[in-house]
Amino acid sequence: MNERLKWKLNHDFLSTIINRRASAVLKTPTVENIQKYLSSFSAAGKNKKNRIKIEYFGPLNLYGTDLEGSSKGLDIKKLGYGQPYLIVYRESSYGAKPQQKKAILSTMRIGHGFGHDYRSDRIDNQVLAFDTWNLLPKHCRVWDIGAFDRRDSSLISLGNSGEFFLLRPMMPGIEYYKDLDRIFETGTVEESDFARAEALARYLAQIHSKKYEGDGRRELYER
Repeated sequence: MNERLKWKLNHDFLSTIINRRASAVLKTPTVENIQKYLSSFSAAGKNKKNRIKIEYFGPLNLYGTDLEGSSKGLDIKKLGYGQPYLIVYRESSYGAKPQQKKAILSTMRIGHGFGHDYRSDRIDNQVLAFDTWNLLPKHCRVWDIGAFDRRDSSLISLGNSGEFFLLRPMMPGIEYYKDLDRIFETGTVEESDFARAEALARYLAQIHSKKYEGDGRRELYER
């Protein structure tokens, strides 16, 4: 394998891994996806005698124009670039007149700089918005925070979530922080501590050895 190809395959190692999930093009959510999502936290949707009917789902700027119908089949990747999508729907309750409601489904633009580079950056900003917007006077309300299922683009409500967690396979060994706690408490360093520190340093040097050289490099590394 020549050096140029080898570099192409290995460049921006961390950025490639971190953004891999975000770069995948998702399918456009169906009307059924949107309806099921709204029903998951709507009082009308939870009552079997009530129903939610989607009247429009598409780009905000096309609603009410001659191009309104052209929104069908649009790539959901545009959502990832921060384009607001409008949902117009009616909640009908038994014995009551259906009420039309409008909601904006928005994501954060994927781009270099401004703290939007990685999926974790964008999630951080959106969780902060969800936790604070409803506490601010005269600020736009937020009803829910959610995510798209990578398999079918269905919408997953996270509004009732607390702290996040990871589920991972059990690995043999002891967490490294326990070694650091021992050193702090005893004030002594063992021979194995030097070996572990060197192993960690070599690992960090390896994964950071390939630097991203594309557009937005300065914003990525100097933010």
